Amino acid sequence: MLIGFTIVAAPLLFAIVNAAVQMNHLSSRSEQLVLHGVRGTRNNQRVFEEIGALERTARLYQIVGNADLLDVYARNQQRLDATLDELLVMPLDAESHSGVLALRAEAARLQAEIKRTPNSARMADLVNAFPQLSDMASKVSNRISAQIDRELGSLQRATASAQRNLFWETLLLVPLTLAVVGVFTYLFGRPIRAIDRAISELGRGTFSRPIAIRGPADLERLAAQADAQLVDHLGARPH
Repeated sequence: MLIGFTIVAAPLLFAIVNAAVQMNHLSSRSEQLVLHGVRGTRNNQRVFEEIGALERTARLYQIVGNADLLDVYARNQQRLDATLDELLVMPLDAESHSGVLALRAEAARLQAEIKRTPNSARMADLVNAFPQLSDMASKVSNRISAQIDRELGSLQRATASAQRNLFWETLLLVPLTLAVVGVFTYLFGRPIRAIDRAISELGRGTFSRPIAIRGPADLERLAAQADAQLVDHLGARPH
């Protein structure tokens, strides 16, 4: 009986474990995608804000020429670098990663140029380069958004595939389980019916055959014990 229950339960347990593993994998992917989407959106917004702060500081420095503004510019640059570092630790594709590195290199170049050319005609060209820096940030943002969209599409396809697999597994396991249950019902039922028939014959006084059945070892042993008891009780097997 234990073997029978194990065989019947094994496919169902396999289906449950398989479904749990697939759902856990999809849940993990979904959680990571949401996390990356939130981080990417937040950091992209901060990049635009920090580039705007750099541009305002540079324009103010061009007009006022106060060296203290260079310190303000340096702090804004540090915040921009920190935000770009957060983007770089995300699982970006090669194109997005290269775009972030190029944006960081261009921002560092502008900072170095501004330090070297205070209150000069070159400052006007440097200040006018900030829109180009914003365009680079916009391209990076679009690439990251496109990557997240691709990952979302991949997750949706994986979810649909998992649903199909679970459907077919269920469709196959139901008749398989019913067949296994039928086989073991037959294997258990036949010897039990044989014992029941022998008991009925004994009750009617028409018992003339030995209780010999084929089936699970426990039932065969029970039949042998019953047959032995009858022989002892009757003294000899009736014919």
